[in-house]
Amino acid sequence: MTEVDRWQFWALAIGSLVGIHLLMPAAPPPAPLLGESIERELSSVLWGGGESRCRDSVRDQLKTPSAAAFGSRHVDYDAKTGNAAIEGEVTSQNGFGAMLRGTYACRLARDGSGWRVLSVAIE
Repeated sequence: MTEVDRWQFWALAIGSLVGIHLLMPAAPPPAPLLGESIERELSSVLWGGGESRCRDSVRDQLKTPSAAAFGSRHVDYDAKTGNAAIEGEVTSQNGFGAMLRGTYACRLARDGSGWRVLSVAIE
């Protein structure tokens, strides 16, 4: 292999690599950007009044709302619909004064800068 052949070989190899790189599609946006927007929405549900509206709606369905104690809860946000869901535990008194533990599920929708309760279910 002559000196000219080596130069042509390396020029072709490097040119091919550069060409392949230019033809490759751009990488999709990094996943944390989507995660950050969902985290922002979840914070909005918790601190923007969504959770308190949900708890108020749960209390409205209890026999003794003043005795309601809320336990652990899970918040979920649907990026497609913009709705949120809160599921959690609630302990309250029944009509006979006995303490009962149950679970609640609350669906929320955006209402301007706040949240509106769509539905509440207690089991």
